[in-house]
Amino acid sequence: MPKQKRYIYLNTVSEFRKAVNDGGLERLKKFYGNETVVFEEELDPPRVTINAQHGKLERAKDVLFKTHAQGAEVGECPICAGEGVELLKIPGCAHASCQACLDDYSAINSSGHLPLKCFSDLECGTLLPIHWLKEHLSPVTYRLLFENAIATQCLQNPDAFVPCAGQDCDQHLAAIKGVNKAICPACLVVNCTSCKTQYHFGETCEESQSQRDPHEAALDQYLTEIGGKFCPRCNTPGVRVDDCLHIECPGCKVHYCWLCLEHFATMGEAYGHMDNAHGGPFGRMDVQERFPIEQAWLEDAEVEDALNGAIQRG
Repeated sequence: MPKQKRYIYLNTVSEFRKAVNDGGLERLKKFYGNETVVFEEELDPPRVTINAQHGKLERAKDVLFKTHAQGAEVGECPICAGEGVELLKIPGCAHASCQACLDDYSAINSSGHLPLKCFSDLECGTLLPIHWLKEHLSPVTYRLLFENAIATQCLQNPDAFVPCAGQDCDQHLAAIKGVNKAICPACLVVNCTSCKTQYHFGETCEESQSQRDPHEAALDQYLTEIGGKFCPRCNTPGVRVDDCLHIECPGCKVHYCWLCLEHFATMGEAYGHMDNAHGGPFGRMDVQERFPIEQAWLEDAEVEDALNGAIQRG
């Protein structure tokens, strides 16, 4: 029987880890022979080539990835519908998924969405235990998940954490009440947690602000020229792109009113404020200018109804 080349592409971090770090290539070479297995790491994605006379591709994948571990449950993944795959059961509920789906789910949510919940059934809500994630995720995915979660928490709580003012430093420092000096453990820059800049020895925050970097002054001038403002909570600059007064800060995710800069935890609270304080999300005067109403032939009640309708349409 002539030899036949079979190709296995390592498309995910999990597959690469199982093949390279967990001994998959060694098992494959032992099964087929050293001369028949070639690992081409320089390709994108990396590829394993098998040049042998026997064995099906699915069997080769089982050996390489050790798909069916002893005592593991094998079946159809409820997420991707993959058949004959090892299912990872989530502790605390009866739901499961394959390794590839868990990797993809963790990668998608690595922007800081913790804790992760059962994703096999959206109505389940069971939390994925930390020790279980550490056991089944690659070290890279696991570390990225927690680094981004910490960074997100810091950004959403600017009163409790401040970003280090050191150049190219991504650390966040705890803001301690009554103490405005903090040394970054990563870059050793001394920070002022009050004005969120490098510490200004011998000067107050106000005195230091008057001698700020010219780039910061230029940003202030630019925002003034284009009608931009700073977030009232974390000082992230922003520009309104439409007529709505509701703004969601891209930095700390707080919701605030463009007119008075009062900020709120939820979008609903922000819109409630705009209704009560400014006559709607566009402001009553804005609506009258955008939707002129011929009041000469309308009764007072009709004017009010027309104005309310215009606000709702806006």
